[in-house]
Amino acid sequence: MQPAAQRPQQAQAARPTVQRRPPTRRLEPGDLICPDCGEGNPPTRKFCSRCGASVAEAEVVKARWWQKLRPRKGPKKREAGARPSARKTRKSFPAKIMGVLLGGVGKVVGVLFLIGGIVYGLVPNIRSSVNEEFNSIKSKITNIVSPTYTEIHPADITANSGTKQHGASLAVDGKKNTFWLSYPTTEPILTVTFSSKIDLSRIIVYNGATGDLSPGVPASFVGFARPGVLHLVFPETNKSSDVKLQDDPDQHTYSVSKGSGITRVEIHLPLASLNQPANSQGKKRLIAVTEIEFFKKD
Repeated sequence: MQPAAQRPQQAQAARPTVQRRPPTRRLEPGDLICPDCGEGNPPTRKFCSRCGASVAEAEVVKARWWQKLRPRKGPKKREAGARPSARKTRKSFPAKIMGVLLGGVGKVVGVLFLIGGIVYGLVPNIRSSVNEEFNSIKSKITNIVSPTYTEIHPADITANSGTKQHGASLAVDGKKNTFWLSYPTTEPILTVTFSSKIDLSRIIVYNGATGDLSPGVPASFVGFARPGVLHLVFPETNKSSDVKLQDDPDQHTYSVSKGSGITRVEIHLPLASLNQPANSQGKKRLIAVTEIEFFKKD
């Protein structure tokens, strides 16, 4: 069957062309430039505010390098649908109170610092007092971080054991070519007394014999027994502590605990801790200590 004849339809009018014109407002980074008329639109729009054309494929205005360095001003811009809920932005009553208090405290502290700085600069007596207090605090902090020590010299030394030529005083005479020799039949005890109350913090020990046995006869470090431990007793405080020694003739520094507020210390050489010479063949040898030095923390 042949289709029925149709009346020719009237031709549609041609769509007027939109002329591209300058934008009516200042373009900002992120704006969408309409591809038809050139109008600048906020990034939240879908259609041009001037000609109604779609801005889905519109050109986006980019920020210049100097605009990226400029600090941002004004309230934060949010996209549609990105507004925070009231539950997230609402502050509780205690939070509001704390904000008011802290804000006021910050202002008060700032004013006090300003007034204090002016007074510090204008009043010499106050400036001097502040400097003294600051230096005192600085010194205390320095002593904690990097402490310094002062040597304390004993006022009296006695011992329950010692040979005639190598008595107890040679252990604290400040010399490294003399030494104290004690007999191994009983535990040697060196009693050191100071002229005033001190806080004993550390000791330096030269173990064994490093000096001369007698004029013209050199001593040997391995020729005598050496203490492995010093047992320190503080009679005034009824406290004690042990110091484990290195078995060599070199200088070694050891920390001392529980030595605060004393004027006397008893240094015991436990027989069970002795390091005997390798060639002793089971015989107990005389016990040698070259030097013991005492220090307090400044």
